[in-house]
Amino acid sequence: MDLTPDVPRTPDTSSRRKSFCDGLVCDMEADPSFDRCTPEKVSRLPPAWPREGEEGVVGGEACHMAAPPAAPTLPPLTSEAMACFLGPAQAVAIAPFCPARDVATWAAAHRALHASLSADFVWRQLLGAHFRPALECLSCISSGSALAEEAPEAIVAQLPRASPREVYAALQKTSSEPFMLEPRARLMLEIHELREWDKHQRQLIIHRQACHVAGALGRDKAVEQLRAAMAPGTLELVSLQEMMGGGGAARLLELSGLQWGPAVDSKLRQLMEKRLQRRRTWWQRQREYLLQDLGWH
Repeated sequence: MDLTPDVPRTPDTSSRRKSFCDGLVCDMEADPSFDRCTPEKVSRLPPAWPREGEEGVVGGEACHMAAPPAAPTLPPLTSEAMACFLGPAQAVAIAPFCPARDVATWAAAHRALHASLSADFVWRQLLGAHFRPALECLSCISSGSALAEEAPEAIVAQLPRASPREVYAALQKTSSEPFMLEPRARLMLEIHELREWDKHQRQLIIHRQACHVAGALGRDKAVEQLRAAMAPGTLELVSLQEMMGGGGAARLLELSGLQWGPAVDSKLRQLMEKRLQRRRTWWQRQREYLLQDLGWH
C-alpha cells in the first residue's frame, strides 16, 4: 500500500512552450504573406547592417559587408596657421573681452601674435573698454558741461604714441590706499555704513585713475579739479574709519593727499556727529523690530 502523500505536480511548461513556438513558426511559414529573408534581399540591405567588417549567417548563407570609405583626413593645424588667422582686425575685436594678463599670455605664444597684440591701437582699445568709468569721469571734469563731453575713445586717441600700454598698467595698479578694510574689520560697521564705504572707495579709485590719465595727457587743470573732487569722498572714508575707533584721522588725510586744517577738522566733526546720530537711529529701529517679534499676537 502506497502511503506517499499526494503532492500536486507542477505541469511541464517547457514542453508546452516548445510545442507552441514550433506551431507558431509553422503557421508563419505557411502564411503566403510571410517574407522570408533571402540572399538576394540581404545583398540589398544598407551597409549599416550587419556591422561593417563583420561576417554573419543570414538566410542560411554567409555574408560579409564591406566597410564604408574612410573620411578624408585633414592636415594638422599648425601654430603658423593659427597665427595667420589673428590679424590686427581680429586682435582689436577680441582683445577687449580678455583681461590684460590673458592678452599678455596670448601674445607670448607666437611671434606673429606678439606683433598683433602689442600694437598701439590694441591697447587703446583695451583702455576704452576696461577703464570706461575713469575716462567718463575725466570727460565730465574737463568739459564742465554734460552737453560737450568727450567720448572715451576720443580721450584715449589723444594719448602720446607708445604710452597706452604704460597707462593701462598704471591704472590697473591703482588702489584705494590707505582706505583698506580687512574682512574682520568690516564687521565693525553697520550695513548702511558698509555700503557707503564700498561706494566711496570705488569712487576714489575712479577719481585716481582719471587723474592719472589727465596727467598723461598734460591736463594740469583737470588734475587739480579731480583732486578737489576727491576731498568729500576722502572725508567720508576718514569718518567711517573713525567710527571703527581706529583713530589717526590726521595721518589718513596726509596719506590720502589732503592737508589737515581748521576747515577740514570742522567738516570731519560734522560728518562724525551725523554718523553717530544715524547709528543711534539705526539701533533704535532695530530694537523696535526685536520688541515687535517678542510681543504676543
